[in-house]
Amino acid sequence: MGKLIKNDINTEKLLVKELKNSNEKAFRKLFDSYRNDLYKFSLSMVCSKDYAEEIVQDVFMKVWIKRESLNPEMSFKSYLFIITRNKNIKFLKKAHFTKGRDEYLPIPQKQINLVEGIYEQNNGY
Repeated sequence: MGKLIKNDINTEKLLVKELKNSNEKAFRKLFDSYRNDLYKFSLSMVCSKDYAEEIVQDVFMKVWIKRESLNPEMSFKSYLFIITRNKNIKFLKKAHFTKGRDEYLPIPQKQINLVEGIYEQNNGY
């Protein structure tokens, strides 16, 4: 669980209360405490370091945007992992849809002509 003491639920609750009040230091402490665990979890699902990092950033962006509606009595860690899981699933669905769609899209003749023209202008190089 990073820098928070594993069994210190009260510290987490206090930080979430402070986050609700737009305390950037509390946000940073929570971010530092959970980002590595969320990154590893995301990486295990999406198998891409870049996308896993982007997903974690998106999760914390959502937390900051929705900070006023956070419930300090609920598990913040569970909340983060649920958001991360949902974003991973959304990413995987989109990647699957895009992959399937791209495999069957014909290349427009205009693009082919453009590529051939560039190739010819460069004397075949």
